[in-house]
Amino acid sequence: MTSNGEGLIPLSPLPGRTIARPAAYRSRLRDLLDLVAEAVRIARTSSDDYLRHRVEIRVGTTEDDPA
Repeated sequence: MTSNGEGLIPLSPLPGRTIARPAAYRSRLRDLLDLVAEAVRIARTSSDDYLRHRVEIRVGTTEDDPA
């Protein structure tokens, strides 16, 4: 809990809650990760030097990734 000047408010919208159906969110998470991977691929192959530079700053490279 924290105070906003008018009273206490929770730091989390669902404090102490668990996801009732975690399996229902797995496909959404997988879809989101696929979208992120596609965005990174697009940025890395862009003709914009600054965009390519920024994606490497944000995401970095791994040994498995082509430089």
